Amino acid sequence: MSFGVRAGLEPWRVWRWMPGRGAAICLLVAGSLVGAIVGALLRRPPAYPERAEALVVVADGPSALGGTRPERIRTLVAALTSQPVLTAVKLQAGTPGAGISASGSVNVESHPSAGTLTVVADADNGSVATTLANSASSYAVMLVGRVQAAANAPYSIPASDFSGGIGAWGGISQFALPPLSLRVAPTGGRYHDGSLSVVCPPKPGCGPSVSLELTTVPHRAYTGALWVRAVSHAVQIVPFLGSDPKDVATGQPVTLASTWRRVAVSWTPSHPHSRIELGVLLAAPRTARFVVDAASITYGPAPPSRAQERHLFAHAGAAVALPAQVTGVVPGKTALSAALGAVAGLLAAAVGCGAGAVARRRQSDAQQ
Repeated sequence: MSFGVRAGLEPWRVWRWMPGRGAAICLLVAGSLVGAIVGALLRRPPAYPERAEALVVVADGPSALGGTRPERIRTLVAALTSQPVLTAVKLQAGTPGAGISASGSVNVESHPSAGTLTVVADADNGSVATTLANSASSYAVMLVGRVQAAANAPYSIPASDFSGGIGAWGGISQFALPPLSLRVAPTGGRYHDGSLSVVCPPKPGCGPSVSLELTTVPHRAYTGALWVRAVSHAVQIVPFLGSDPKDVATGQPVTLASTWRRVAVSWTPSHPHSRIELGVLLAAPRTARFVVDAASITYGPAPPSRAQERHLFAHAGAAVALPAQVTGVVPGKTALSAALGAVAGLLAAAVGCGAGAVARRRQSDAQQ
């Protein structure tokens, strides 16, 4: 008995069955393979292959310090992912004072119930990714401190005491020439351990500064204050506060000694501004080494009292940033894209097979 008789089919029906089923199987397999290849090719590799992460721990505290801890963490995440802060973070991670920003991306993962947030930075290499993550976490510590300071001294804001890193210092200045070096010293601060160590070439006008987002009211006085001390001899500086070269105030020249001295300058803006820049300028053409700490801006014609200033900077434990660690290569999604492409190809092939079967059935019906 022939195969066709054993199968209960005429021989010509067997041969008709074989090509149709075979073509469908080939089409399904080929569709899956082609879809997988196309999916893998269309999925580009990560723009920045190396990743580093830094953990920021926000201390618990009364709601007067900016809401509950989860609320403060959500506020922090929103601030750290805003474009102005991201720009400042990349500038600081690049070349401080020269306006060269680091290339990479920064994202923030919040864990409100645990009281933490994780800064995730991707870059071309692990070193840049680590610097980006540390810069963003330093900014987070500064923002938390500013919220707490506002609760303790409502008419003043800290411009950074450097206990949590360099913060926004070292960006492009409208008034100051970039120093040779800006470095956060781990010890020797006015109120806490951190301070900003500055080295200037013998060029008057060199100095550190910080630009803060702060909307000014015209014809209302503002006062900037900083604590400064000399490391080299005969350092002469001038404090300044303003928003643009046509609307700025400078204080009297001050010759620094090796002990801390607070310098202040008052400024009354002539028109509204969205940012204020505070800093000091070198006044003599000599190479200078000096240290800056505990900078603040006050709404009013005078700096805060010493007691108010101590309260203003009593936020060292408001948040702590742990040093960033390289976590490895940024995970790619090529395999996932290939799998999705395979599924899409399989579905397209199935639709093609179905359409072919319908067409053959119609042809068969028409021949009968």
